[in-house]
Amino acid sequence: MKTKKIVSALLAGAMCLVGAAGCAPTQTSGGTAPVGIVTESEEHMTTKGLHEINVGETDIDFIVNGKTDYTVITPEQTDSFLNEAASLLVRHVSAATGAALAQQSDADAVWSQDRQWIVLGSEKLFAAAGLSMPEQDVGTTGYYIVTAGSSVFVMSKGTHGVQNGALEFLRHTIGYEMYADDTVVYTVTENDSIKLPDFDIVDRPDFTYYLTSNRMSADAVVGMRYTSDVYIPIKGTVWHNSFCYLNPADYPDHPEWFAQDTKSQLCYTARGVPEYYEAMIDELMKTMIPAVEARPDLENVTITIEDNTDACRCDACTAEYEKYGTDSAAVVKFCNTVAERLNEYLAEKAEAEGTAPREVNVLFFAYRKMFTPPVKEVNGTFQPVDESVVCNEHVGVYIAPIDAAYNASFYDPVNQTTADVIEGWGACSEMLHMWLYETNYSYYLYPLNSYDTMIETYRFCKENNAILMFPEGQYNQGNVTAFGKLKEYFNYKALWNVNSNYAEIVDDFFANYFREAAEPMRRYFDELQTQLKYIETNYPEVGGGIYDDIAQARFWPKRMLEQWLGYMDEAYAAIEPYRATDPTLYETLREHITIETIFPRFALVTLHTGSYSQETLKSMRDAFRADCTALSITMYSETVSLDTIFNSWE
Repeated sequence: MKTKKIVSALLAGAMCLVGAAGCAPTQTSGGTAPVGIVTESEEHMTTKGLHEINVGETDIDFIVNGKTDYTVITPEQTDSFLNEAASLLVRHVSAATGAALAQQSDADAVWSQDRQWIVLGSEKLFAAAGLSMPEQDVGTTGYYIVTAGSSVFVMSKGTHGVQNGALEFLRHTIGYEMYADDTVVYTVTENDSIKLPDFDIVDRPDFTYYLTSNRMSADAVVGMRYTSDVYIPIKGTVWHNSFCYLNPADYPDHPEWFAQDTKSQLCYTARGVPEYYEAMIDELMKTMIPAVEARPDLENVTITIEDNTDACRCDACTAEYEKYGTDSAAVVKFCNTVAERLNEYLAEKAEAEGTAPREVNVLFFAYRKMFTPPVKEVNGTFQPVDESVVCNEHVGVYIAPIDAAYNASFYDPVNQTTADVIEGWGACSEMLHMWLYETNYSYYLYPLNSYDTMIETYRFCKENNAILMFPEGQYNQGNVTAFGKLKEYFNYKALWNVNSNYAEIVDDFFANYFREAAEPMRRYFDELQTQLKYIETNYPEVGGGIYDDIAQARFWPKRMLEQWLGYMDEAYAAIEPYRATDPTLYETLREHITIETIFPRFALVTLHTGSYSQETLKSMRDAFRADCTALSITMYSETVSLDTIFNSWE
């Protein structure tokens, strides 16, 4: 049985620090599912995914005694994704086995069956090997991996997909897995000899794009296959950017382009006057086209409403509202026109220049007054009110269900309103982008009980045409307590394949992220979930909302908090041997545990101050403050820093 190796430092460039090889991580207690896990019903498993993973065996040597004859081949013209893909292969193979992969471009490369190559995105060599892409569409972030002769090809429609495919290659050769930006595990050691697998993989993520929930290092974004960049900025802005195109201050002679009386939003009908409307579109394109041309690497641009609850109430907009029952109908029609105009321009330019045609999607916010879709219910299903409010193939909807209950899935009746909105928009567009939430924005250091509900929510969104997922967390926090790291790893797995098993993901995370400390940390996690469900059952005011008042002493008894910290003392004791044998690994695991002490310690020193002497309370608070500083935990809530709290203690 192969043991696991853990890399206990950020992988920077080609350098990494390797922890004690040959010491298998501790397994969780019985491998049981967390308390209160949502039933993963077979009826909610999606059939829309593409995950054809066929990996067999060959007799071809890939690595023998820490050496390899293989070379990584990239196209002569590369980009950042292809360069990073090659770098991933070189540095992880070296970290796991000591073998050094060579690198070269395909400029002078001549294909033959006996070449020992890992080919990344070279169309020239792919064709020379007599290969072609599969019938299934892998998109720009999925990949095709196939063995040909003694070589392996990693191909995609986009170079980001090639980068993702390089990580899949590592998974099947050296057992690569990243659990956090400081925790990479391999299932091979430097003494292992590895045969080249026989690959035939056609795989794409269930969401074409998925974004990081919390602030993560560049290494983690790449290593956990997150998307780093999706939207073309308009004057540096992608959210609430409608006035970046047309600002009322810049167009005093065109009041018809802005909301009547308030000028706080665009008037998406231009008062219903065709010549006003055409002039408005023409002016908007003067800003959109240069922005799109400046970012040829991206395929999405946004026109998103201003961040207020207003909408135009001119006669034309009011008529649209009364006809469709929502202000969003006018926005759909407007964006359809913009997308048609933009893609016509791009097609004409490509034809004139003899270049490959480029297509760009236009996204708008389903938010505030624009949240409700222009649909009607017919025999229990939603349908567009008419064809004019169906988004064309290049128009998508960005939905932000800010009022949902995140302690329940979107299949749960408590989220029926949210589900109806998503299903409605899914009937109007095949391109839904989802902005969900996974933290309490009033109380960053407290848990939001979305751990076991999001798997079903992701399945719901996938079934309703979602192609992007952004489960927003603590974007302005250096580290996240209350098992934020678990959520990051869970998202990495579940957003690639929503049919993943939640319990298996959690078991795997605890075994590798906490190693010998897994059992007491898992005990704490299970009891934390149990307490959260108790609170939600007995106190209806706490129901999975992202602003719930969760910081109350009655919810968090002192004895319970101290018991949980006792479990973490057990966790520290379990990793103590590494202090002498592997100090780097020890510090990594110690930090993992300390991050999870932050919530119960904060609850004790803020909710139970009367239980301690002034001297003891000061000592506890000083230690807490020091750990927060060391861990870059700086925010109490989305808008209040911990320094504000610390200053109140003085």
